[in-house]
Amino acid sequence: MAIALAIAPGASSAPNKVIPLDFSWSPTAPTPGQVVTFTAAASPPSGVAIRSYDWDLNGDGSIDQHGATAAWSYRAEGTVTVRLHVTGDGNRAGDAVRTVSVQAASGGGGPVPVPPVASFTFAPSAPLVNQPVQFSSTSSDPDGSLVEEVWDLNGDGNYDNGGGATALRSFADARSYVVGLRVKDNAGLVSFDSQTLTVAPVPGAPVTAQGSELRLLSPFPVVRMTGRITGRGTRVRLLRVKAPVRTKITVRCSGRSCPFRKQVRAVPSGAKSRTAVTVRVRRLERLLLPGVRVRVYVTKRGEVGKYTRFRFRAGNAPVRTDRCVLPGSWTPAECPVL
Repeated sequence: MAIALAIAPGASSAPNKVIPLDFSWSPTAPTPGQVVTFTAAASPPSGVAIRSYDWDLNGDGSIDQHGATAAWSYRAEGTVTVRLHVTGDGNRAGDAVRTVSVQAASGGGGPVPVPPVASFTFAPSAPLVNQPVQFSSTSSDPDGSLVEEVWDLNGDGNYDNGGGATALRSFADARSYVVGLRVKDNAGLVSFDSQTLTVAPVPGAPVTAQGSELRLLSPFPVVRMTGRITGRGTRVRLLRVKAPVRTKITVRCSGRSCPFRKQVRAVPSGAKSRTAVTVRVRRLERLLLPGVRVRVYVTKRGEVGKYTRFRFRAGNAPVRTDRCVLPGSWTPAECPVL
């Protein structure tokens, strides 16, 4: 066992007393893709309370999770340096550094199963009211076969609107809709893809609300999340926002395993695109535990913006809610009738 003690980066002065610290993990010899649970074991002096636990779980030097326990999985074999830093009352602190060895599966079990990749397309890409929309799965499994593909076509988070590689639906109102696809492979691993599509009215029709004319962001933002459902939580593989130029993307995360509370990104105009830019929220592409809530706002002064919320849950894909945000307000609201 190797434990290193050091002052936390950026500390204003040396701690008055070092907090003895160690941590353990289970399983002790994880394989690629397996969820590893880390548990802190701190021994602060009598009367001293620990105020924070900060984990660097992938060895990149940045904080990945907070709390006395943490969960992570690793994609490939090799060794990873995991660090834990704690702070306590009276300027006390402690650090522990351990090396985790990720090994290939042993025995007669063969290689570790690779989860499937869920994805789909839809046509037309900009449907009109009551126009049939064809949804087509483009999912794949790198090391096996897909045994189930089921759709959520009404945005309620339940994948009970048909099965198979294709689905068809029309939409009666002009607004944004959430569509999801969940797939399972022959090893029992589950992944999902969640997208929004915007159903348009007759081109040129004004947007009205309470007798006043409003302008929707154009093109209207698209938020997409894909990931894998695990026994511990949801491992987000991709979270990206396609937003018009000169807008602001605000992402808030609450709950255990959040790497940040708030992140703000400006979408500048670029030479390659004069209309929209895709922004990837890489810090949330990790294992997120049940109970976490992620909220995405895309806003611009004087225009109707987009709000998307993901509520993570155990054993199933996150529940997604899509709304609008009216000018001058951060309160999610039903999108204006077109």
